[in-house]
Amino acid sequence: MTRRVGFRVDAGKTLGGGHVMRCLTLARVFRSLGHSCVFMCSSETLKVIPEDMWDRFEVRETDPLPGGDAMPGFDLLVMDHYGMAAPEESLWREHAATIMVIDDLANRRHDCDILLDQTYGVRNEDYDDLVPAGCRRLLGAEYALLREEFALHRQASLARRGESLTLDRVLVSLGMTDVGGIAGRVCGILSEIDIPHHIDVVLGRDAQSYGRLQEICKRDDRFQVHSDARNMAELMLAADVAIGAGGTTTWERCAMGVPSLVVLLADNQTKIADLMNQAGAIGLVGDARTDTDRDLQEGLLRLLADVDRLSAIGKKSSGICDGAGARRVVDRVMELVAERERADRYV
Repeated sequence: MTRRVGFRVDAGKTLGGGHVMRCLTLARVFRSLGHSCVFMCSSETLKVIPEDMWDRFEVRETDPLPGGDAMPGFDLLVMDHYGMAAPEESLWREHAATIMVIDDLANRRHDCDILLDQTYGVRNEDYDDLVPAGCRRLLGAEYALLREEFALHRQASLARRGESLTLDRVLVSLGMTDVGGIAGRVCGILSEIDIPHHIDVVLGRDAQSYGRLQEICKRDDRFQVHSDARNMAELMLAADVAIGAGGTTTWERCAMGVPSLVVLLADNQTKIADLMNQAGAIGLVGDARTDTDRDLQEGLLRLLADVDRLSAIGKKSSGICDGAGARRVVDRVMELVAERERADRYV
C-alpha cells in the first residue's frame, strides 16, 4: 500500500544542512518502497540547499506553521526541527494520521506518535517526560540515518584499515554551510603543518571559506577542494583520518571506521561528542566558538601525532554504527503506521 509521507524540515546559514540531509536519506528509502514524499521548507532552506540535492523530490515553500485548505494530508509526517515542539506539532495533527519527530536534544516536549533519536548513548528515560505515553521510541546509533552508499562501502573501508595506519590522506568536512568560516580556519592551520601529504576538503560553493580555500590551494598543492561533493563515502574510503564537526557526519565516519577528529560548532554537538570522546570513538580537537586558532592547532597536532590512538578510534567507532539505520527506521516506522491504521479501523 502506497503511503503519502511529508517532511517538515529546514536548513539555514547558522542551522546548517544536516537536518535536511538526514530527511532526504529517509525519503529515498521510502521512495524505494513505492511511497510518495513531499518536503515542506522555509524560503531560506531553498536558498541554502542546491536544487539538484533535492534528488527530484517535490519541495514546497511553506510558512512555519500549517494553514489553509491547500495543505495536503499525509499518512505520515516527519518533523525534524529544533524550532518546533509540542505546541507547533499539535497544529499539524489535522494534516497527518501519524507524526514522527526526529530529535537529538531531549530538551522539550513533543506531540508525536514516533520519536527517533539517533544519538549515541541516548537513554529511554531521557524522553519519559517529553513524549506522550503511547509514543514509540527509536533510540540509538543503530537508527542513524545514513545514505545507502555508506553501507555499501563499509566492508571495503574496514578491510583497508586492518593494517597499520599511515597518515597520508586527511578528509576535512565541517558542514555544508561552513558555520563561522570554520573550514578556512582548520585548513589554514593544516597548511602550517608538514603532514599529511594530501588533504581533501568538502565545501559548498556558497560557503564562507570558499575563497580562502581557493587561495590556500594556489600556494599549497596538498589541498584539493571538492565542491558540493556527492561521493562522500568514496572520499571517506580513501581517507586515513577525517576532521569534521559533531553533527550528522559523525555517524557516516563511524560506519566507515574512519578515525575522526571533531571540532565542535554548536551546543547540540557537545553532549554527543563528550560521550563518544569518553568511549574512545572520536578525538576531540576543541570548540571553534571559544578556542583560538592556536588552541585548535595544538589539539590537531596532539591527535595527528598519536597514530596508535587514531587507529584505536577508528576500530571503536566502527562498532557504533553499521550504516543500515535508515532502512531499519523505515521498516519499523511502517510497521507502526500499519498498526495504527488497523487499530483505527476497529475503533
